[in-house]
Amino acid sequence: MVIGTDLRTYEFSTFVCTCQQKRREREITDFGKEVKKKLIDQDKTQKWLASEVRSRTGIKSDQSYINKIIRGEKTSSRVTATISEILGINV
Repeated sequence: MVIGTDLRTYEFSTFVCTCQQKRREREITDFGKEVKKKLIDQDKTQKWLASEVRSRTGIKSDQSYINKIIRGEKTSSRVTATISEILGINV
């Protein structure tokens, strides 16, 4: 039986594990798959792409932001259009 502080620790641990599991389960969007393919074909990285997006739009972007776009966690029509233009993706 879990009591007091142990219960709170258990609940927090369960919450953290559940959040981490959901994070891993997120699918890459179709757009994200296309971005990944183009990056591989062009021998480029997400870091490079973030730099290109930042220089063309002025929007602060980094690898984490690009990853969120790829996974559909963030949306921005401006960034998506810029990525498409940079990589030559038809949207």
